Amino acid sequence: MATYNLEKYVADAVRSVLSQTIPDLELHVIDDGSSDGTKAALASFASDPRFHYHHQPNAGQTIAKNNGLKHCTGQFIAFLDGDDLWPRNRIESQLSAFSADPDLGIVYGRVATIDADGNALSGDGYDYDPARRHSGWITKELFADNFVAFGGVIVRRECFETLGGFDENLRMGIDWDLWLRFSTRYRFLYLDEVALVYREWSGQMSKNWRGRYEQAFTIMNKFLGSFPDALDGPAIRQAKAAAFVGRARIRAYTERQYGSAVADCMRAIAVWPTYGVAYKSLARIGLNFIGLIRPKP
Repeated sequence: MATYNLEKYVADAVRSVLSQTIPDLELHVIDDGSSDGTKAALASFASDPRFHYHHQPNAGQTIAKNNGLKHCTGQFIAFLDGDDLWPRNRIESQLSAFSADPDLGIVYGRVATIDADGNALSGDGYDYDPARRHSGWITKELFADNFVAFGGVIVRRECFETLGGFDENLRMGIDWDLWLRFSTRYRFLYLDEVALVYREWSGQMSKNWRGRYEQAFTIMNKFLGSFPDALDGPAIRQAKAAAFVGRARIRAYTERQYGSAVADCMRAIAVWPTYGVAYKSLARIGLNFIGLIRPKP
């Protein structure tokens, strides 16, 4: 668990780990130079031998997570951000899947959402659609869409030993970069059960939608450079076209940058000329610009 200035939430996050139905675990909290009361908020856990607190000068989430990996000694590794929660049986349920299939590399589940005060939000979880979750060799599907929630996975330690940890040159999307690499050597399994309770609040890095799309293109190109034979041409074109359209929608509906949004739609069409979503998005952006429809990201 990497955390930074989350004194309001971090104790609940830690409690959700230490109260798992499987007690044989270790929790390493990497405090990335917090300037608030994070250390004091965690003091009550010091007597639990499973709890380990590590403080480092502020260096960013990627370095903090890699430092956490260095402390882990277990055969399986899971992650949780300091403002989120785990359901009580999450570890037990996912570990049973590994026991049934020793060749699995990663097991992941779905997400439920709460607001800043811990109230459940409507629906089964943000962006939840079981048809978008995949098992097996999932590189093609994963390249088009990062549907593996970071805090909802358990990873076999061997994956890190074989393909490394988080890329410290990346600022965002570090989990997607990791899953893509792992997908070239290891199978994934999706369990249709809640594995993460995700807290939506105003201070999240994930609210930086434009930054996420900018980084997405960097990650795509990095992956293709490292694994040039992992995907065929159509899969690459489709994924990049979808990313251009996604960024176009954010630019139009969130930032009102209509010219840049249109340019992104045209980039999508140039990459994948038969991509109907690009044409529809282009039309909607135009209608939104002249005030005939409301934004629909």
